[in-house]
Amino acid sequence: MQMNIPGTARRLSSCLMRCFNPQASGPCRYIDRWLALFVLILGLGFTAQLYVHERERAAHQVIGKFEDLASQSNASIVHRMQIYEQVLLGAQSLFAASGRVGRNEFRDYVAGLNLDQHYPGIQGVGYAK
Repeated sequence: MQMNIPGTARRLSSCLMRCFNPQASGPCRYIDRWLALFVLILGLGFTAQLYVHERERAAHQVIGKFEDLASQSNASIVHRMQIYEQVLLGAQSLFAASGRVGRNEFRDYVAGLNLDQHYPGIQGVGYAK
């Protein structure tokens, strides 16, 4: 069975022209409305899918930035605490090296640390007998 392509195309074109004719009668007159409705629904569905995808991508991006900032803040706090711990270890070493540490020795030690310049978060270092 051999198809006559030009004839088939002509018949299909003729059928489509009848169906899209505003004065068409019967079931063909509704096909353009259904096609328009189908295209509208398809477009809205595609738009909704894109919206959901972009919203999720943006949420993941914001969460990632927050986690990076939280990690940097945590690392900064840990680093600062380690520096402050070194001041305390230095004071411990002063007491270990010298059997008795007097008030003047300790004051000279703390003055030598230059707390304001090197350790801005420390407000003071002291000891009690």
